[in-house]
Amino acid sequence: MLKREELEEEEEKKEELAEEGEKRGREKTRGRREEKEKEAKAKENKEDNEKEAEKKEDEGEEEEEEKVSWKRKKVQERGNRRRKIGRNEGGKTRGRREEEEKENNEDNEEEKREEKVKKEEEEKEEVVFSKPKCCSKFT
Repeated sequence: MLKREELEEEEEKKEELAEEGEKRGREKTRGRREEKEKEAKAKENKEDNEKEAEKKEDEGEEEEEEKVSWKRKKVQERGNRRRKIGRNEGGKTRGRREEEEKENNEDNEEEKREEKVKKEEEEKEEVVFSKPKCCSKFT
């Protein structure tokens, strides 16, 4: 009987050890799997960040190119306009003078309109109904 009990106890110990070994093995494989997943995510994030940085750089370069090309176009247009019209004695072309006068006239008209609107608003604000001082004696 003692031998049977001892054998049973040994078998139980072996089973417990086997279960513990399986648990440890599962934990190790889970840990390895998690580490691999973390590494993969980190690698993906790094790649995404690099791609975004490249996109931003490309966009910045494109914007700079657009600005430069826009400036070039404006300078060319200005030069073409000057060549077309020709120069007078005063150094300014007749066409440019006329353009400046038109712009000044438009600016002056806009300022006058704004002043009129401001005056009208101020007049509306000034119309505040209050009792005159002379009437306050009788009330």
